[in-house]
Amino acid sequence: MSALIHAATMVVAGVYLIARLYGVFYRGFSIAHGGANLVSVIGAVTLVIAAVLAFVQDDIKKVLAYSTVSQLGYMVMALGVGAWTAGIFHLFTHAFFKALLFLGAGSVSHAVHSFDMKKDMGGLRKHMPVTFWTFIIGSVALAGIPPLAGFWSKDEILLGASRNGYPVMVAMGFIGAFMTAAYMTRCCYLTFFGHYRGHGQPHESPPAITVPLGILAVFSVLAGLLNAPGISLFRKWTTTDVVERAHVPEHAFAVGPAALSVLVALIGIGVAYAYWFRDEGRPRVVERSSVGRGAYRFAVRKYYLDDVYTGGIVGSVKGPIAAGMYWFDQHVIDATVDGVATVSRAVAGFVYDVIDQKIVDGLVNATGATAEGGGGLLRIIQTGRVQQYAAILFGAVVIFAAALVLAT
Repeated sequence: MSALIHAATMVVAGVYLIARLYGVFYRGFSIAHGGANLVSVIGAVTLVIAAVLAFVQDDIKKVLAYSTVSQLGYMVMALGVGAWTAGIFHLFTHAFFKALLFLGAGSVSHAVHSFDMKKDMGGLRKHMPVTFWTFIIGSVALAGIPPLAGFWSKDEILLGASRNGYPVMVAMGFIGAFMTAAYMTRCCYLTFFGHYRGHGQPHESPPAITVPLGILAVFSVLAGLLNAPGISLFRKWTTTDVVERAHVPEHAFAVGPAALSVLVALIGIGVAYAYWFRDEGRPRVVERSSVGRGAYRFAVRKYYLDDVYTGGIVGSVKGPIAAGMYWFDQHVIDATVDGVATVSRAVAGFVYDVIDQKIVDGLVNATGATAEGGGGLLRIIQTGRVQQYAAILFGAVVIFAAALVLAT
């Protein structure tokens, strides 16, 4: 799920939106004029600040998650500097090697039952060779080392920023390339090198996990060739009428910027290698320097943005809102419930005293009294004595006979 959502679908929706409506952004933000614009600035800032956060994570999936945010910044910056094809191409290639890295993290977690690189990993390259080599391929592709996929798309972004008049964004792109290579080197070291720090015996994952890793590794190597010099199939397949009508420029491959970007990435790998692989990666600079410890703490706390949000914004809002909701609960909701209960009780008393006791029970009691009176009258006549019945019959005949005589 992480490989699907964080690599290729949900997280790139904003990039896709800008790309699909590129004519609006290209004209609205005057991207063709160079310099800087809101789209490129947001992309460049996101690229760098997310890469810094990836440096200080101990959870392997968090490293990859912040790396994804950083690469999204690359894509948005590409669109902001007029490198439309490069931005979409990086979205395309990023899906393969970032999915590979997320699945690789899942494979490692399957073996050690944890995502913590510092506490539960280390030395896994000996126990998980397939996962190790495929993860290395994904990391190298992400770092932009040729001829893997990430090299071709990142080079196009930096080339577009340079040729379209965005020198500051070129510098930010190189900084991002350096940091990407460095934090992925740190991630690979903590996971696969040094000594094993976890529990139990790690083991290679089953084919259900390693086969997809191999397939994605192949795409991470070859996908970039779709837009390599002399091929440019990706550009032909994706260019839209909107981009053509906006006259978005396209630039041919240039060896100089490409070589410089590779050099920057290799320096990043070299610096991280010297820092982490020496003396089993103990961060001496951070431990000995107060500035280093402060910077590390600042990054770990995510620039204190969460504190500002939860303590400042949410904290200042939730108190008054909670007090208002409590008053509403006491004076509106409870009053309504109490009022309904009072009315219900009064209605119930009226129904019991008047309708049930006086009307319903009165009718039932009157019916019983009538039946009882009629029964008493019938008991006077119905005695069961034959002589009495004969006397009554004879008296009735006499009365009728007298009535007939008088009538005639």
